[in-house]
Amino acid sequence: MGKVIRLTESELIRIIKKVIEEQKYSPNIRPTVDNTRTNITARNYNAELQLRKNIKELSDCSKLWTSLLPKAVDYWKKWLSSKVTQQKIAKNNFEGDMEITSEVVNEYLNILTNLKIVTYYKPSQNFYAYVLPSNQESIFVNCAKKRDDKSNLVTLIHEIQHILYYHRPINPEKTISNIFETNFWKKVTSSVHKTTTAYELGNSTKSSNTDLGPTIKEIATKLNINANDPTYPYLKSFIESLEKSGNNKYTCDDNENMSRIMGMRQMFGIDDPTQKITVDMLKPYFIKQKENANVWWFLSCWAENGFQDLQGLLNRTNDLAMRKNKNQNQALV
Repeated sequence: MGKVIRLTESELIRIIKKVIEEQKYSPNIRPTVDNTRTNITARNYNAELQLRKNIKELSDCSKLWTSLLPKAVDYWKKWLSSKVTQQKIAKNNFEGDMEITSEVVNEYLNILTNLKIVTYYKPSQNFYAYVLPSNQESIFVNCAKKRDDKSNLVTLIHEIQHILYYHRPINPEKTISNIFETNFWKKVTSSVHKTTTAYELGNSTKSSNTDLGPTIKEIATKLNINANDPTYPYLKSFIESLEKSGNNKYTCDDNENMSRIMGMRQMFGIDDPTQKITVDMLKPYFIKQKENANVWWFLSCWAENGFQDLQGLLNRTNDLAMRKNKNQNQALV
């Protein structure tokens, strides 16, 4: 495995200046095939050019993500400062004690103030960013993976949630899993969940003999789509894909689900806890007009637990505060 590059912006600038000052090779070099020394010089020159390119990409990437971080932090500060959010936290954890809740929220706000972006370049990794339980300050961003600013901002919202949860549990142990009614579904099915790695995420499938016809009809009705609608085949294909997508540890990981929910809220423009995620907000994803990883995995967990009533799922989701999975070691996107 190649060495991962992690540089701060000041380190990048220092390296660039050093490379320029110590430059020994001219762009006009014409390597002679039979001259071993010249060939080595040409290889060194090409290596230097690649180094400069990587440094430039890291520098630009660092500036981009650093500029987005304050927006993500402001979103979280507003969410946590809401009385509605604090009342939910108090009710779910501290028997309504708002004084304890205020102390917990202040801890979160202090963490948000000290967050920073740490960039690196690793094309072989499939994820865009990650955080660690042992580090409550850094969001590690893989600059080899590029997306638009809107998607990057959602990623930051997602990862910040992990950092806050790593600091302190918020909701009772079963809060997240209960929104999917996982205990109910385990009574009527027995599926073997395999352990997955970051490199496998999004690639695992399962075979199923489930008759999806009733589910497809039910969802189509909720979305006001009839069988003659041109989008109906896309809806059918999407639900069939969801049915095959799960069956791994990542699909219904509680901590990941909470990050997915927060990412969805920000993406849907929900910055007030009194606002709700609705079925209509999800419609473009069901008919493949839009794509988003947070929505996909959220709905994959819904499929994993038997395609229960979608409106009921959203009602329970909208009532959530936050929780932490104690066994999660690294959160990836």
